[in-house]
Amino acid sequence: DLYTEADKIFCKYLDVKNTSRASQHIRSILDSKEEAMNSKKTFVKAINKVFDDRHRDKVEIHPNIFDYPHRVIFEYMENTHYRLFLRSTYCKQLLTSVAGQEEIFRKLINQEIL
Repeated sequence: DLYTEADKIFCKYLDVKNTSRASQHIRSILDSKEEAMNSKKTFVKAINKVFDDRHRDKVEIHPNIFDYPHRVIFEYMENTHYRLFLRSTYCKQLLTSVAGQEEIFRKLINQEIL
């Protein structure tokens, strides 16, 4: 059931009753994005009304209901953590692997095997 699955995501990340640091941080990122756009209605307020038990039968849930917060959080993570990834061991290993593959392909192309 789509509503049940959406409700699980809502409860874990967007419910204002959830006081975990992760949930609070996600809500603050979304709110700050909307405050920057001078929006009085925020996604967090709206989604909390949608999942309020009083409105359950009045609201239709669509599969893309969480597309907006997903995009905002992804942009935030990309902007704040991308530089950390570039300096990480994982990134260096990946770049070394890609460089090695490029060298192999260059040799194969030069010998006209590919």
